Amino acid sequence: MAQIQGVEIAKCSSCREPIGNQNSATWCLNCGEPLPEEVKAQIPRLAAFTTITTSKQQQTNQSQTSDGLVSAMHFIGWGNLIASVVLAFIILKNLGSASSPLAVGTIVGVIAQGIIVLVFCLTLARILENVANIRSRLEKMSTEEKPLR
Repeated sequence: MAQIQGVEIAKCSSCREPIGNQNSATWCLNCGEPLPEEVKAQIPRLAAFTTITTSKQQQTNQSQTSDGLVSAMHFIGWGNLIASVVLAFIILKNLGSASSPLAVGTIVGVIAQGIIVLVFCLTLARILENVANIRSRLEKMSTEEKPLR
């Protein structure tokens, strides 16, 4: 029988050993069974660790989401520009030697549309990156210890 650390708050579900509020591990010190989340939440040392771990996992998930959105915006912008240029070449090829002002205007319009969408997507991607950086800094500031005044 292991000695209880602190005041008993629960019993191990496996060996029925008492778990104290000063337990130093996330498992039963007697049998090694992992402690349930509700028991870990009652142990101040482990509750703080769980909060920090959860915060880091959320930051990682948000970072991955932001990276995915930025990549998607780059892909959409560049893909649209390439498609616009290809379409302009197709129009130009089908015209042959007869180039009307309407066809030239259409080609210029298609390429301009591709450039405008690219600029929009790259701008939006940059905004997403900045928002992710701001969020990361704010979360880091909120988890750091604040000095006493």
